[in-house]
Amino acid sequence: MPRDRINAKTKIKDPWATINGAVKDTLEANDSDLRLFSIMQAVNDLVIKGKFDEIYKGLINPLKEHFKNWHEKLKNTAGDPLLTLLNDQYDKFKKYCKIFPRFYTSYDQHFKNEPNKILNTVRKLFVEVILSDTQLFKKEVTPSIINVIINAQKGSEINLDKVKNIIQMYYSFNNANDKNELFEDF
Repeated sequence: MPRDRINAKTKIKDPWATINGAVKDTLEANDSDLRLFSIMQAVNDLVIKGKFDEIYKGLINPLKEHFKNWHEKLKNTAGDPLLTLLNDQYDKFKKYCKIFPRFYTSYDQHFKNEPNKILNTVRKLFVEVILSDTQLFKKEVTPSIINVIINAQKGSEINLDKVKNIIQMYYSFNNANDKNELFEDF
């Protein structure tokens, strides 16, 4: 018995709106009515049409602005609140590194010579916008981390989870393509 024809109603009406809505909802941590399949289908529809630059810019431009807002908040915070903010931002960043490559699977598959293009671009953007502020990390973040560690060694009751997470962040970017000078103290 032959299969039923695929109903044209399964096509995404406006792939741009679907993708933009998904990116916006993800960055704003909003609940979304969109299903992963719909988002991936919208990207795939645009990949089929060859809209690669538009797909790329549709993620990178809002993500860059989002990271710039994070950076401004970091620059205006100090001490333990700075570590808390950076810890929270890094946790969100790790989620983005899982979510966005999934949304853009068909886009990544098109660029076989650039494996994990979306993931690598998200990481690169984080380095460029956040980790490139050597002044912030050398003068504020790292000394705050060291201060927390010293206080913990003196017997103060301190939760070291956020410090551990930030140090893990330092090491996760400690390779030839990232900001090695940030990691000299660890």
